Amino acid sequence: MKTILALDLGKFKTVSCLLTEDHASIPVFKTIMTNPKTFEQFLLDVKPSLLVLEACGLSGWVVDLARKLGVEVLVAHPGGEAWQWGKVKRKTDKDDALKLAQMARNNEIDSVHVPSPEHRQFQQLVRYRKKLQSQAIATQNAIRSNLMTQGEECAAGKIAWSKSYIENDLGKLRKSFEECTASEYWRGTLDVQLTHLVATLKLMRGIEKQLAFISKPDPRIEIVQSIPGVGVVGSQVIVAHIDDAKRFKSARKVSSYAGLAPKKWQSGKMDRQNRISRRGPRLLRSVLTEVAWCAIRFNPHFKALYDRVRGGSKSRKKQAIIAVARKILVTAWAMLRDGKNWSPPQAKLMVQADPKLASASTA
Repeated sequence: MKTILALDLGKFKTVSCLLTEDHASIPVFKTIMTNPKTFEQFLLDVKPSLLVLEACGLSGWVVDLARKLGVEVLVAHPGGEAWQWGKVKRKTDKDDALKLAQMARNNEIDSVHVPSPEHRQFQQLVRYRKKLQSQAIATQNAIRSNLMTQGEECAAGKIAWSKSYIENDLGKLRKSFEECTASEYWRGTLDVQLTHLVATLKLMRGIEKQLAFISKPDPRIEIVQSIPGVGVVGSQVIVAHIDDAKRFKSARKVSSYAGLAPKKWQSGKMDRQNRISRRGPRLLRSVLTEVAWCAIRFNPHFKALYDRVRGGSKSRKKQAIIAVARKILVTAWAMLRDGKNWSPPQAKLMVQADPKLASASTA
């Protein structure tokens, strides 16, 4: 009889629930330590037919371990409609594990894609670069605010963060806290801020260098980058999230994954589509939006879509740019699926071959 092992992963301890296909079976719970050695021995002892767990930060190495031991794995998306806790009086780790096991037994879970270990490392680098970029921008804004409160000037644009400007112009204003008088602690704060900014920018350059080294032999980066208006960073983020293009069955699936598909609300005679769902990778949506603004400057096909959706109205700029971002995503997906670079005639043929591509590209 098929046995189902559900795991509610925790940072230090994990609660497991062992269940069989028989609906009259009694669940068996056990708490184990969350580490690869304990998990491997536990799986060898239990020998489940199916392992089910939630998608989380720990699920990657657990899936790798299960695949290594030849155990079938089902990874549930915690944001899925079926995996939602309503108004319940009790929610514990045992309840989570039991619910996972019961849903897997009833075939109510759609498994999510788990990338290879190498691709997960690539994704981590792409995401951490964005995190460092956000920290650098926050520090730059803090430096400007610090200078403004003291009536000091700071150069506009990228010049203010060049190496020479930081060392010469801003360097004259900074002091260590030990050297500051009672009225100059802002100089000490500036010293700390500049030190943090320089260190962050150095780390960013190191990650960008490594990403360039990883991306150079990857033909998928070259394919996406062949789209006019899509640069290195945009292509890296798109490839990092799409991974295997063939795992998406249609353009609408890709749009839904990125949270760029409109939410649907239907009841009786009412049938309407609201704003985009925003469910999915936030980094992918934000980068696609940035790429879209660049693409409408250099790609006439995306500029035509932007003008058509906007219709000359200033209030429809956001809807138009989201439509362009969605079309860039599904076009990149189609090119990765077919393994072909961008060309305007080819783009039209892809839309004709997959009508859903065109429907998913309109606002």
